[in-house]
Amino acid sequence: MKKVIILAQQGSGTHLFRSFMNSHPDIFIDGEWFVTRKKKNFSKFQLSDTKDKKQFLDESFEVHDLNVLLKKEQCVEVFGFDLKYNQIDNEIACWINDNNVSVIHLLRNPGRSFVKTHFNSPGTVATYEQLVLYCQQVNNNIARYRLLFQQPHINYLEITFEEMTLGREIKKLPVPFEARVLGFLDVDLERLSLTNVNKELKIRY
Repeated sequence: MKKVIILAQQGSGTHLFRSFMNSHPDIFIDGEWFVTRKKKNFSKFQLSDTKDKKQFLDESFEVHDLNVLLKKEQCVEVFGFDLKYNQIDNEIACWINDNNVSVIHLLRNPGRSFVKTHFNSPGTVATYEQLVLYCQQVNNNIARYRLLFQQPHINYLEITFEEMTLGREIKKLPVPFEARVLGFLDVDLERLSLTNVNKELKIRY
């Protein structure tokens, strides 16, 4: 089974991307396992029995009967999760480097991701200075993680939200984009349609 992470800044469109990927019978990409902000539900790591992130990741990718848990008709060939920039530490980075994990780096125009993350409730106000600082931080993170993961021994693919959506609402992925991603994951090419991404893997770790 191929391991994969979707690496991105908050608000970059991983929710939409995972929805398309999970409509493929050979693929399941779960949500965030290392949530850092407060939520009603704790992250999968916080709910696990271990506080060692490497051990948690190893155990998570050794789940038996994964296709049964996911209610897939056939065995999953690609399994992974969503990882945001602010969730990466040295322990997770070393695990990615040491375990033949593929990295799909999803980028989005920083100005658009700023709007997505800062104006998600009525009455929210932001300044131009906040926008400039945010864009600088995002661009610094992009450069940092390119340097970290764009290595000869790591299977790395960089894609953008803009090439995925072509600037409009979509029900199917653009054919060249779809072919590039599925070719990278080495699974059969087929048309992927928009599905409900709210289904997440319920595993008791």
